[in-house]
Amino acid sequence: MWNDGLAWLVNVFLIAVIAFGCVFFLRLLWLPPTRNPDLGLRDRWKSLQVGPFVSRLALVLSLVALAILLTGANRVHVVPTPTNYVTEVVSQVPELDYSPFAFVRDESVVDLRASRSQPLLKYFPILGRRSNPATLLNSMLIRKLRDANEISFTYSTSGTELDVRCLSLNCKLKKLLTNDEHSSVIMKTNWELTADLSDVPVGTDFTMVVEVTYYNAYERPEQWFYNTYSNKQRQDETLSALLIFPNDRVPKDIYIKTQPEHTDAEKNVVSVDFQGGTRIKGPQNRSFYWQLSGALPPNQAYELHWEY
Repeated sequence: MWNDGLAWLVNVFLIAVIAFGCVFFLRLLWLPPTRNPDLGLRDRWKSLQVGPFVSRLALVLSLVALAILLTGANRVHVVPTPTNYVTEVVSQVPELDYSPFAFVRDESVVDLRASRSQPLLKYFPILGRRSNPATLLNSMLIRKLRDANEISFTYSTSGTELDVRCLSLNCKLKKLLTNDEHSSVIMKTNWELTADLSDVPVGTDFTMVVEVTYYNAYERPEQWFYNTYSNKQRQDETLSALLIFPNDRVPKDIYIKTQPEHTDAEKNVVSVDFQGGTRIKGPQNRSFYWQLSGALPPNQAYELHWEY
């Protein structure tokens, strides 16, 4: 995996090569090789030396192609959304209902180590859309209390792209056309992931494991947070989150806020500081673990914030 300093050097070099190639290509078109350098543009093309022109054109195209290939090699390898998922595009989805379920355990691992691996590539319109990935591994142990054939979760990002994969159950996806908002940050890409529970007997536990890749989603201070939620239930529940930070960017501060249950229409609900739960900081603040267990307030949002 690329460290932060090497990532900058590699990105600067590749972009410089591509920029040089583009300038050289334009100069080659404007001043094509000819035996008489004093000729005008039109006359130059009439007396063009084909051999030198083709060789120089091949050289510049080879340089640009090599830089693009190296840019691809500099990418962190991630797994995209499976193409066999049944995917729908909808304007909105019904309010999620978790009353048929009790969440025993909800664990999140947020790996930010590659979230700054391509600091300049993100500015390229096509190549950069899937750069600087951060990965969420969300594992949930859930008890099925009564008959329900499906369970759904929404995953959103303020970044450029989002990949969602279901690792434990058969799933389908719905892409939402409407934006969402969390902590005053607009979520531009929103997916609803629905798992098939028709084979899960009532009264038994099942595990749902979801892997999500967020691209260019942790670029600005207002994006440096992760949310997890308690369920509305009478049973005890355990929430936990592990944050793994970039190797060369250690957070100066990590804190937690909470937001009480509210409807989508209540936009002005203020988050307040939260001191509860078990907190463990890793060596040199490179990771942070938080866990909260017991009879938790219903539909409570817990926001893990960090500052570099």
